[in-house]
Amino acid sequence: MQASPHDLTFHPDPPITRSERVTDYLDHLSGPLLSHLPLRERHVFRAEAEDHLYALIAEHEASGLLTAEEATTTALREYGEPWKVGTAFLEAWQARGGEGESGVRRGSRPYAAALTAFAFFGLGSVVTIGILQASRVLLKPNPILWTVLMVLVFVSPILAGCAVAYRAYTKPARAVCVGMLPVLCHSLLTAWMMLPFDEFLTLAAVQGGYWLPVGAGCASLVFNLRQHRRRQTYLRRVLS
Repeated sequence: MQASPHDLTFHPDPPITRSERVTDYLDHLSGPLLSHLPLRERHVFRAEAEDHLYALIAEHEASGLLTAEEATTTALREYGEPWKVGTAFLEAWQARGGEGESGVRRGSRPYAAALTAFAFFGLGSVVTIGILQASRVLLKPNPILWTVLMVLVFVSPILAGCAVAYRAYTKPARAVCVGMLPVLCHSLLTAWMMLPFDEFLTLAAVQGGYWLPVGAGCASLVFNLRQHRRRQTYLRRVLS
C-alpha cells in the first residue's frame, strides 16, 4: 500500500554517528589546505589528525566520566577550531619551505609573496624616480609625465597588494612589509643623495605613509576574500 501524499507524519533524522562527526571535523580541517598543499601532504595531515582525535576520544571514554557522545564532543573541542588548526599547519608547512615527505620542495617558496611585493613596489619606485628626474631635466612641468606619476603613485600599492594576495600562503601583510622594506630604504638613500631637492624625500614619505599601509591592507583584504570564497565553495560541495 502506497503512502498517501497527505501523510505529514514527521520522521526524525537518525542521530549523527561518531564517525560522521569526526569526518565532518576533518573536512573542515582540510579546507584551508586546498589549492595550497599537494594531495599527499593533505592526506598525511588528515590521517594524523584522525588518529589523534580517536586517541583523545578513547582517553576520555576510558576515564569513565563521560558518555561516548560527550567524549567525542570534548575531544573535538580540545583539538581546536578546525579552520584555525588547518591554517596553523599551513603556516608551519610554509615555514619549512613547502617541503613534503620526500624532501622535495613543491609550489611557491615561502618568500615568493615578499619577492612579488618587492618586484611590484620596486618597479613602481624606479619608474617614479625616473619621472621625477626627467621633470628636473625638462626644467618645466610636463602634464603627461605628472599625470602618469599621479596614477602610478595611486595604483602601485593596490596592484602590489592584489598580486601578493595571490602568491601568499598566509600573512600577506607581512609579505608586503618585507618586500617594501628594501624599496623604502632605496628611496630614502636616493632622497639623501638628491638633497636639497625635496621631491624624492616626498616620494619616500608617500611610500612609507601610503604605499605600505594601502598595499598591506589590499593584500589582506583580497587574501581574506579568496579564503572566504574558497571556504564557502568547499562547504557547499561538502553539504550538497
